[in-house]
Amino acid sequence: MKTIYLTAGHEVNDGKGTGAHGFMDEAVEALKLRNDVAVVLKNKGIKVITEKNTSKLSEVVSWLKSLVSSKDFIIDIHFNASANPKASGAEVLIDDISTPLEKMFSRELVDTISETLKIKNRGIKLESTTRHKRLAIISDPNIATNILLEVCFVSNKSDVELYKKNYNLLVNNLANVIEKYVK
Repeated sequence: MKTIYLTAGHEVNDGKGTGAHGFMDEAVEALKLRNDVAVVLKNKGIKVITEKNTSKLSEVVSWLKSLVSSKDFIIDIHFNASANPKASGAEVLIDDISTPLEKMFSRELVDTISETLKIKNRGIKLESTTRHKRLAIISDPNIATNILLEVCFVSNKSDVELYKKNYNLLVNNLANVIEKYVK
């Protein structure tokens, strides 16, 4: 069976995260979502490994590279932010040299998030189209199936309200999609 490595995007120390801030703290919320999805997946009998979430990104990437195999999945949970308070929606980022499996899995994840939260579907984006052009662990297509989720915009009040309102449904829907691809 494949292993799911669920990471929560940014480190959290003393209750504050290093990610984006808005109507919620990206790092704190990514950690909560990651933990809740992990519990549901573990209850389904799926092997899930999470990081302690207090380490720097370079340490997390090194840790992952020392553990994962090409049959495994890495799902990195993030939330978006923008100076434009109207920026809205969910998107998924994948490696420029992604596999057909990554593309199918990513499509289903972004569709699930968008439909569950009733927010705009911003689709699948390649890492080279991002502000940084390279996104840590997903930059190596040979290491595992790598997907980075941008669940919604923490800078958009409506996105955050819909996320909070539909949180439990989102946790279960994400776990169901992940289970489908792991088994």
